[in-house]
Amino acid sequence: MHCCIGVELPAASDADALWERYELQVSPAVEGSEEAMQTLALFPGVLPAERSEVRRLLRDQVGAALLQQPAHIGGGVALLRLVRDTNMPAMERTRKMLDVRQELDSTTKYEKIHAQGLSLHTLPGSNELREATWQINEWIGVDAMGDVVVYERWGAVNPKILMEKMPVEAYAQWDAYRWEARAMVLDLLSRRARRVVRFAIVIDTRGFSIEHRKLLNHVKEFVGGTHIWTVPELRSTTHFVCGNQFIRVVYGIAKNAGFVSDNIRATTFLISGDNPFASSTDFAARFKRHNLPTTVGGTLQVGDASVHSPKLIPTSPR
Repeated sequence: MHCCIGVELPAASDADALWERYELQVSPAVEGSEEAMQTLALFPGVLPAERSEVRRLLRDQVGAALLQQPAHIGGGVALLRLVRDTNMPAMERTRKMLDVRQELDSTTKYEKIHAQGLSLHTLPGSNELREATWQINEWIGVDAMGDVVVYERWGAVNPKILMEKMPVEAYAQWDAYRWEARAMVLDLLSRRARRVVRFAIVIDTRGFSIEHRKLLNHVKEFVGGTHIWTVPELRSTTHFVCGNQFIRVVYGIAKNAGFVSDNIRATTFLISGDNPFASSTDFAARFKRHNLPTTVGGTLQVGDASVHSPKLIPTSPR
């Protein structure tokens, strides 16, 4: 039984943070309409209205297109995510997802990830991103909701090196792969846990300065890039921690430019101070100290991160 879920079902836990567990345990390649409804029947808490909306999607013209998609896009769990998405009505959201997937050739990315056994940390562009000083751990642990925790160190980014080695076009291409891989992993985890598993992002902005304004185009891509529409809604919350006036300015510019949806605004939190566990009771209730580095009030040493996940590296000199 997972303490954060309270039911005797398999669930995501810290010990699950090992990609090899899932290399041979992928979601079904395609899930038919009857199988999709059978999947949802295993999930406690799915409302009758949600089941009806899923059926409506499958019976609409988009249904045929959905049934040709891999299960993390057109299966029961994915359809439930679409129905629960507050960004726009489910039918409109589904059509937009399918259109953008065709535009960006997302199926080819899925096939490449699957065929090459790529993980969240070995996607095309991952090494280049790390060399460009953008440090990420896509699965540093799980939070009190049972959602996967993503940790990024924006304050450690060297803007000059990033612009040289990972221009925004290359970043967008890598991020498109990342969203596809996230959808694949979270679909599988949800099926195991029999609940919709999402991810929560903790972004460490310690060291963010006026120089980081050069990252504005990368931030815009991160917040509102086209690729985020290629999969159902996966994110639960975003916490910018150890924040200062500069990150507030950059985020404010992104909001004013229209790149931040109402849903993102409602689920994004900027926390000032050196220790978010001390600054925010909500943060302390949701996240575990042993899953986050000492630089943000956790207990992980930089370089350790997790025995299951790629190591974080020290801040690169500027």
